[in-house]
Amino acid sequence: MLNSLNIAQTGLNTSKVSLENVTNNIANENTPGYKKRVVEVSEIGHIQENSTGRGSAVGDILRATSDYLYSNLMNEGTKEAYYNELSSLLGHVESIFQETDKAGLSKTIDNYFKAVDDLNSNREDAVFINNYITQANNLVNDLKKMYAAIENAEANTLESVKLDAIEVNNILLEIASINKEIGNQSIPTNDLLDRRDLLEKQLAKYVDIEVNKGEPYELNIGGQRAVWHDNVRTFSIGEEFVAQKNKYVADDGTTSSLSSGVGVMDADDKFVFTLNNVGTIELKFGDYVKDSQGNNLDINGDSIVDANDMIDNTNYVRALSVAINNDPYMNKLVTAYNGDYTKDIDGNIITPDLTLERYLVLEAKTAGMDGKFESTLEFQRGGAATGLEENISFEKNSYQSKEASDEVYLQSIDQKTQLSSGIIQAKLENLTTNSNSNRYQEYKDLLNSFAFTLTDIHASYAVSTDDGSYIYGQDAFDNVGTNLQNEKKMNLFSGSDVKSLQFNSLAVNDLTQNDLDYLVTFQHKNNFSFENGVQNPDSNNAMSFSKYFQEGLVKISEDKENNDFLLDSQKSITQSLSNNYDEIVKVDKDQEMLNLVKFQAAYEASAKIITIVDQLLQTLLGIKR
Repeated sequence: MLNSLNIAQTGLNTSKVSLENVTNNIANENTPGYKKRVVEVSEIGHIQENSTGRGSAVGDILRATSDYLYSNLMNEGTKEAYYNELSSLLGHVESIFQETDKAGLSKTIDNYFKAVDDLNSNREDAVFINNYITQANNLVNDLKKMYAAIENAEANTLESVKLDAIEVNNILLEIASINKEIGNQSIPTNDLLDRRDLLEKQLAKYVDIEVNKGEPYELNIGGQRAVWHDNVRTFSIGEEFVAQKNKYVADDGTTSSLSSGVGVMDADDKFVFTLNNVGTIELKFGDYVKDSQGNNLDINGDSIVDANDMIDNTNYVRALSVAINNDPYMNKLVTAYNGDYTKDIDGNIITPDLTLERYLVLEAKTAGMDGKFESTLEFQRGGAATGLEENISFEKNSYQSKEASDEVYLQSIDQKTQLSSGIIQAKLENLTTNSNSNRYQEYKDLLNSFAFTLTDIHASYAVSTDDGSYIYGQDAFDNVGTNLQNEKKMNLFSGSDVKSLQFNSLAVNDLTQNDLDYLVTFQHKNNFSFENGVQNPDSNNAMSFSKYFQEGLVKISEDKENNDFLLDSQKSITQSLSNNYDEIVKVDKDQEMLNLVKFQAAYEASAKIITIVDQLLQTLLGIKR
């Protein structure tokens, strides 16, 4: 009888604690990060031969959770955050390229070609001339505005990812602070564990993380330890810029690649170097290199200007480097060297020796994509001395040259963190130029290719004597001395990309009827190649200007749609995991109400047993008296 009283009393306590836990769950149903609590109940062990037990005992109040589902949910949530951020970035770019029936680059292109038609109908009409100049400037300005808008989006993305890194550090500090509190407790309180889980979930939106909740607690970001118990590693955004370097060197790395093409340089021969299709210098055999005031310059490094400084077969590389470095336009953008330079212990450049002829090296003065440049180096053989007339183009050594690049990355203690997903990764890969996923650079390249081809075909042309067809742009120059006639340089546009693109309105005054007949072919020509090089009408991707831009718009829309499809798919995966996880950890009010009834009934039953036992005891005591 007394054992029954003890059993009832322990049951009463168990029911009381369980009832309190149910009401606590219901009260915290909407508390962020709260996981429902479960009372750990166990049977009190038997004593010796007692086979009936001694009632129930209340153990720990546990959080309902699943480490496996929790880990997978965070990983999938990181992927969802990545696609969601990328969707936002692509949506912004898509709005930059937005077209209407009355506005947009497509309309500007149409207006430009219509102005060419009008001018062709009467090239003396001042109204048509002014309209052509206006439409050409509109075309340049629209390209520049779109390009600038993408650059502005890049700048905003860079600033926002720096703020994201600060937020990551703040979350890590909070997690470490909670770990310190937990370390001061013999049994960690559930509210601290809930808060830490919530912070981990917030962190997983920014970066991919791995968590070991054992002792000691460990959290890794991209394979790097970020939190070790209450010790924290700080992260930041790093930037690395590589300056473009063009080297006109043979594969041996020591001799000039120009000599094999030039052979012997004679009278009427000259080198023509062009930077960004804007600045040009010409070096003729037997001439001196001159500065902007027309003074002859020393190219041999002996500080004396004499006959040895005249351009010939022994010094044209040095002449080119001196001429480029003394050109008012070029010396602001690049530095030319007679071979590779070295540096002293303080990092200062040691200029290569000018007493020896080596090979031409061009290096951007500004590191990264801001210093990117386009250069062409050509040798024009005049024919007076040899009877041979030809143009030879030289290309940089692609294996030994360096392309301009920008890299933006997450780092800790000067060590790059390798991310695979999350908000920060979506931004970083669109700020790193050599990333295959950089959409900003891809769309800027689209506009740059448009500008390059626009300049090329407006710069020069020729007519084939075989069938009277036109040879467009640089192709006309490369085929000089062959079956071409009416070779003409117009230079209506200059620049190798959008940033350097300019319309030369003064050149309009020199347009002939033959020039206009050539220009009007652009509107209906559907085999322009946009490959940043000589026109290749046989290219599989050859098309008209309008189609090229329209396909660019389609590409941008496809990128957005494809990403949004992946986003929707990822949302479904994340939601499925979340639903399964929530079934375990979230408070179900209906279930809790059933528990409330169940534990209330158990409480009443235990109380009833105590009442009955009390009545029995009172009866027994009465009989004894």
